[in-house]
Amino acid sequence: MAVHPVSLMVAQPARLTRADVGIRVLFLVLVGLCGLSVGGAFMLLFLALPVFAAVQTSALGGGAYVTQEGPRVVKLLRWVVAALAYLLQLTDRPPDEHYAENITLEVKPGGVPTPSSALLRWAQSVPALLILCVISVPAAALWVMSLVLVLWSQKVPPWLHRFQLAVLSYAAMLLAYHGSVVDAYATLDLGTSDHGHHADPQPV
Repeated sequence: MAVHPVSLMVAQPARLTRADVGIRVLFLVLVGLCGLSVGGAFMLLFLALPVFAAVQTSALGGGAYVTQEGPRVVKLLRWVVAALAYLLQLTDRPPDEHYAENITLEVKPGGVPTPSSALLRWAQSVPALLILCVISVPAAALWVMSLVLVLWSQKVPPWLHRFQLAVLSYAAMLLAYHGSVVDAYATLDLGTSDHGHHADPQPV
C-alpha cells in the first residue's frame, strides 16, 4: 500500500496535568460565549484554503505554488494541528514555539494544481469532510472521557490516544489535500498506533 504524503506523530505524555484540563474547558467556554467554535474555525479554514490556492496558482503557476507557498500552508497546518492536539489532550504542550518537541507533522508536497483544480477541491473534499464529521462524534465523547480520566489519574489509555491521533491525522490529510499541497486523498486508519510513516520526496 502506498505511503500517504502526510504523516503525524504525537508523543503520548506519561502524565497530563489537571490544571490544563481547566484551561482547555475555560478556553472552549470563552470561545462559545463569543459565538465561535472550534468546528466553525475549521470550516472557515476549509472555505479559505481553495481560494488561496486558486489565487496563488493563477499568479505563480502550479509548480511554483507547491514549492513556494506550500511550505507556508504547511506551517499554518502545523500550528492548527498543534492547537487541536492540545485541545484533544494528546499533549500538554500548547501551540507555542516549543510544540515541535512533542508533535511532528510531515508533508511531502506533490502535484501541479491549477486554479480550477484548486477550487474543485471544495467538491472533491466533501466526502472526506463528512467522514471527519462522523468520526468526530465518538472523538467528542472520548474527549469528555479523557477529561475525567486526567482529573482522576492524570493519564489516558493508549487506545484512546491512538483513536484521537487517528482522527487528527485524518483532519491534517484532508486540509493538506484541500489546500492543493498534496494530491493524495485523505485516508482513515483507526487500527494502527503508527501515523508517522516516511517517504520521499523530502517533507517540508
